[in-house]
Amino acid sequence: MTKGKNKVYFEMRSSLVNQRMIVSGKKMKTVDLVTQKEQISSYNGEIEKLVAVQNVSNTLDSGAWKEPVRVEGSIYKIEGDSSIVYYDSAKKQVQKMEQIVGENSSVTTFEYDGATKQISAMHISVMVGAQETKVDMTFSVYRSSAKFPNRYFEF
Repeated sequence: MTKGKNKVYFEMRSSLVNQRMIVSGKKMKTVDLVTQKEQISSYNGEIEKLVAVQNVSNTLDSGAWKEPVRVEGSIYKIEGDSSIVYYDSAKKQVQKMEQIVGENSSVTTFEYDGATKQISAMHISVMVGAQETKVDMTFSVYRSSAKFPNRYFEF
């Protein structure tokens, strides 16, 4: 959830990670939701970069990209220097991203909530050499930023 230009509230809950991240300007507070231990550190925009993947124009702003090629229906394949993006032009959403760097690769697929049009899940597969790691993330709660208290961003 974002509130204004420099305020972000984000929680991740999984079998591996249970934490809350709150960004206010150039500082970020990370809270371990199991131990309630807090840590404050400097922040340089990592969460906004993750959220920006919803907007294909931000994704395609870096590097050289070829002309889109229709794969099927409204799905287009857009090849870049080291990435391939599959974009649904009817829904205006990135469906899948593939990236290859040397012998390493990653594939990220996205699911969207039909009502809010926001990302509801990301499925990431990373290959480093012969070792594959898979991560599934589900985004389950979206809150209205208008009613979200400013006190969460004061630390």
